[in-house]
Amino acid sequence: MAAPCEISRLSNYLSNLVILVVVLLCFLCVRQTVETPQVIRPRGVPISKLSLYDPEKEFRCLDGSNVIQFQYVNDDYCDCVDGSDEPGTSACPHGFFHCTNRGYVPKFIPSSRVNDGICDCCDMSDEYDSDAQCANNCRELGAERVEEEKIKQERVKLGYLKKQELEKDGARLNKEYTEKLEQLENSRDELQIKKEELEAIKNSAEEPEKQAKDDHKNNWLEEKKSRQQLLLQKEAEAAFPLIDLDKDGIVTPEELMARKEFDSDGDGVVTAEDLKTRFGDDGAKDWDLETFAETLWYKMKYIFDSPEAAEEEKSEEESPEAQEVIPPTDEPVIEGEVDEEEEDFDEDVDDYIDETEVDVDGDDKTDNTSGEPMPEYDEETKKLIQAALEARRNFDEVEKQLKDVESDLSELDRYTKHDYGPKHEFLPLDKQCFEYSEREYIYKLCFYEKVTQRPKAGGGETSLGTWEKWDGPEGNRYGRMLFSSGVQCWNGPKRSAQVEVHCGLDNELLSASEPNRCEYHFTFTSPAVCDLPDDEAVMHDEL
Repeated sequence: MAAPCEISRLSNYLSNLVILVVVLLCFLCVRQTVETPQVIRPRGVPISKLSLYDPEKEFRCLDGSNVIQFQYVNDDYCDCVDGSDEPGTSACPHGFFHCTNRGYVPKFIPSSRVNDGICDCCDMSDEYDSDAQCANNCRELGAERVEEEKIKQERVKLGYLKKQELEKDGARLNKEYTEKLEQLENSRDELQIKKEELEAIKNSAEEPEKQAKDDHKNNWLEEKKSRQQLLLQKEAEAAFPLIDLDKDGIVTPEELMARKEFDSDGDGVVTAEDLKTRFGDDGAKDWDLETFAETLWYKMKYIFDSPEAAEEEKSEEESPEAQEVIPPTDEPVIEGEVDEEEEDFDEDVDDYIDETEVDVDGDDKTDNTSGEPMPEYDEETKKLIQAALEARRNFDEVEKQLKDVESDLSELDRYTKHDYGPKHEFLPLDKQCFEYSEREYIYKLCFYEKVTQRPKAGGGETSLGTWEKWDGPEGNRYGRMLFSSGVQCWNGPKRSAQVEVHCGLDNELLSASEPNRCEYHFTFTSPAVCDLPDDEAVMHDEL
């Protein structure tokens, strides 16, 4: 009976032993899995460059300037020109130390700051051999960073909602402008056709109108010319016998010399030279009444002294009215008795006809030379004038409508030339202006138009540039605006401006500077550039 008991006891013992071994193995496996040893790397080297620092190999300077034994890495002696052999010391002036900053944002600092007594890394790794009293506050900074990022992302989300509103407004405006542009183009085409039709009607109406008015004017001028010629003939017939002293029907140069008024030099004697001065070669010819009336009389009528004119002048001088001062006049004085109508025709007939003008519409019926009113048009001509006036009014009205439409089209054409964003989110900002005031100047940015500067002390605006294009880098095209061809600087280039656009809840011009002469830089915030971020990517990049 003892044997079976021993066997049972042994069996239980072995079972418990197996269980214990399995538990121990599981424990070791779990511990091995959880407690993964940290990667050991030289001080100041980022993980991304760890493969370049292999303790089992010689170290090759990253710029290829030298090859050294790995034991000389971080030996506080600079062997490489680029300082890559001393990432954890301050030995090399051009080196960089990498702060791991676990729990916060990694960064590089110049090697000269290593062990300088100032804590540059939140994990204290840059002051490993100094007396600096540093504290590892990376986790606290990381927590603050996460909180700031959350607030930032909330603002971005709110900005994105506003951007969606801008996109809706932009799409609506774009639709309105597109429809209006189409309507205006149709109206322009219709008005152009109508204008051509009315122009043809106008030309057809103006042709008979012009002919009728010209005929009326020419008839009137012919009548006046006849009267003028009759007047000249009458005057010549009256003057001829006064000059023809021997009454033989011929006026000779000698008889002309008997007229003292022909004395040109004022010596009291009329000579052949005086006649030549007065009448040219005609002063040496003989004249009968016909040729005298046709040619010579017109040349002498203004200086010929008739007895009637002398008597009239004497009477006027003796009258009380003669004491009044009479303003000088450029009108020539006609000697002899002429009635009021005849005084209007003292000018040369041909010159008179050439200088006479009548308004094209028939409203001015006055001779511009003599002031004599032109007779009214006959009824048929009046009808032609009225028809032409109506045709001109209709044509002018349509032409004005066409010009207005073309002006509206020109204004709308700007919306087809500018880039308002993928979803027209910048369209609501078109022509809107924003100002930024600093100590001396007030800057103004007008979207798709211009950037200006004006002094606070007073004065006009100076153009810093007109809109050229969106000039952001690849992937962020709408992150920067370029304005060019501003007012030229004295002995320098033309002014230009770049405007950096960042996500913000409001459209606001935040800053202005002139980093280089005549080159201006602005910062502007707008919901139009707010996009929802990839939260997972952001958290990975930051932490």
